[in-house]
Amino acid sequence: MGSAPPTELSPVHSRSGRLAARAARGRRERGHRCNCRVRTGRSLRRAHCVALSPGGRRRLAGGGARIARTWPERASGPPGFRRGTRWLAARPGRVARPRASGPHPVGARAPIVSRCILFAEVPCFYASVERGQDPALAERPVIVGGDPRKHGVVLAASTDAAGAGVELEMPVVDALRLCPQARAVRTDMPLYREVSRRLFTCLRRGFERIEPFGMAGGYVDVSGATDASSLAENLRLRVRTELDLPMRVGIASGKFLARLAAGEVGEEGVRCIDPGTEGDFLRPLPATRIDGVGPKTAATLVQHAAHTIGDVVNLGVDRLEEIFGSHGRRIFALASGRDDAPVRASRHPQSLSREVTIGGEGTDRSVLGEHLLDLARHLEGELSRQGLAAERAVLKVRYIDQATQTRSQVLSRAVRSAPGIHEVALRLLERAQVGSRPIRGLGLQLGKLSAEAESDRQLELFPGGR
Repeated sequence: MGSAPPTELSPVHSRSGRLAARAARGRRERGHRCNCRVRTGRSLRRAHCVALSPGGRRRLAGGGARIARTWPERASGPPGFRRGTRWLAARPGRVARPRASGPHPVGARAPIVSRCILFAEVPCFYASVERGQDPALAERPVIVGGDPRKHGVVLAASTDAAGAGVELEMPVVDALRLCPQARAVRTDMPLYREVSRRLFTCLRRGFERIEPFGMAGGYVDVSGATDASSLAENLRLRVRTELDLPMRVGIASGKFLARLAAGEVGEEGVRCIDPGTEGDFLRPLPATRIDGVGPKTAATLVQHAAHTIGDVVNLGVDRLEEIFGSHGRRIFALASGRDDAPVRASRHPQSLSREVTIGGEGTDRSVLGEHLLDLARHLEGELSRQGLAAERAVLKVRYIDQATQTRSQVLSRAVRSAPGIHEVALRLLERAQVGSRPIRGLGLQLGKLSAEAESDRQLELFPGGR
């Protein structure tokens, strides 16, 4: 029985025939009288929609539409068709919507509401604290720094001392020559840290979320406030009443502008930069007031005749980018009053700590326990003032040979009372080399802080001791 002769494949069954048939079907679906060109294939099948100008240019957007609806150049198109308008044919069942080809598309976004940032700080913080501790310093310039006999340098100076030429990091001896009527005070960091904690406690009573700026101030986003100036004035009065410290406040559309506004107040007061007046405020200020413009950058700007912020703006962004690279773009943005940096605020501090120096050779456990109890009482008061509880404790031990050792523990239940903190501290002390090595200092830190109400709401995973 002979084999049948091979059957010739019809054009439809060949590869080229299948492609031709597919193209024909596509033309029938689209309408071959259309003057527009549409590429078939995967890109079209994966497209959400195809946007075509009357000239036939194709535009794809992600999605899953399989068929592109187009209108020829001479056709009238759907209702409302206008020459020069791009039409989007969406999925079947959805109405195509026009997209204007100009710079202002149909249905443009509503304008963004300008921000309102408040910056508050205690000026010349170390010097202001010293004046608050000693009223006799109120009428004298104050210089805070190291011992002049040991080549100490200036760490802070009051405004009147700075006006006499006193600068930070200069030797205290030279500062006293420039301002002989000033009073030199030795640095007292424990005091400054304590006052800083009290300051932020006072600030958080007025504002729940604050981004700290050093020890003396912070940023607050008050965009939703109806009268930011009244809030600032109330804050200034509260700090003066409770802490006897001056406070200056700046209000503007960005963090950089708010800080500059506060710096223009002087010793105490409120300065608000209204939207639209940023250029008038910035233009006469020296270029060195821009963040990121140090001595070298300022010298380069002077070579290009840019002495003020207004001169920097006149250079233009392209010229600044040629001189400083990408840093020039940031300089131009700040000089133009554009600062979109967000306020990274927190509701409360991340940790609280206290330290104590032990005289002699601390080896007696009972004496060390008493020191820890004092630290626990101080921390209890701070937790109570801020309404917090702690879920982590860290003990720092400083030995007489300057070596340090830390021990930490995550607590199963949040603590807020002095007895509870002291009990945890004693357990951590047992894990240190107490008795074998003399101790010079102890420090206790509480972390993983949360509001008392939040810690009370946390339930045990297995109640009943399971």
